[in-house]
Amino acid sequence: MLAALLVVAGGGLILLLVQLGQANSALDDANDQIDQQQDQIQQQNDMLNQKESFGAAMGDLMQVVAQFDGAPTATVVPIDDYQDAADQAWAQRRDPDAVAELTAEIQQDTTDLQAVLDTAVAQRATNASGTVGEGVIDQLGDGFATTVYDDAKALCGVDDAIGCVSSDEPTTVHLDAAGFGEVYTDDWGRTLVAEHEFAHVLQFTNPDPTETALDAFDGDVETMADCYALTLSNSWTLTRKVTVGNWIYTVDYGYGYVCNASQRDVIRQWISDIGFHYAPITQQ
Repeated sequence: MLAALLVVAGGGLILLLVQLGQANSALDDANDQIDQQQDQIQQQNDMLNQKESFGAAMGDLMQVVAQFDGAPTATVVPIDDYQDAADQAWAQRRDPDAVAELTAEIQQDTTDLQAVLDTAVAQRATNASGTVGEGVIDQLGDGFATTVYDDAKALCGVDDAIGCVSSDEPTTVHLDAAGFGEVYTDDWGRTLVAEHEFAHVLQFTNPDPTETALDAFDGDVETMADCYALTLSNSWTLTRKVTVGNWIYTVDYGYGYVCNASQRDVIRQWISDIGFHYAPITQQ
């Protein structure tokens, strides 16, 4: 009888050990599941935090972007790049590290764009050279174009050039210091030349509406620039007679063609179409 009891007791002990092992295994599984759930919660929190950080950074950027509304140089704000960043952030919204990287890029973009705005504000407030030419550029460009007096003839590669704008520096107007200083170059001429050169700034920085407008000028950017200057000044001549002492100078500006009323209407429409127009960034 005692032997039987020992066997039963031993069997009970084995059963208890097996049950304890199963319980420990179940507890380990439960702990693993809890850890996984905590990791998932942490990942979700990270995704939420990065999404909020990106949204805040984009909001700060767009506050700066809004201040460019109406700027004559449309390309001054790389709005397509900002839209692309927003699209990437949405596509990678489940990757906190990727979103964090995009957030840092947007924050840098905000800093860079604010610097452009600060420079424009300072530019429009001060005519550094105190000249008619720079005054025209500052006014028309609203501070987003810069005037430099130098050897524009050499820069343009044209002997009789008195101004030049290069596609490499589309917002910099080079005015020929010697040409603007000639005794026969009066303020009327300086104004006309500055307006003509600023038209090139607008052409470079507003490519799409410019392409449309150029049809009225057979694709000639110079004739179009002359027409822009003539339209602004309401002038019907590119020739100026200037009296200096006993001398009368006949000075010819531009490229020799005075645009007609229809072409001037095209210029006015072009002026209304160009520039940066603020619109909010959209995200899926």
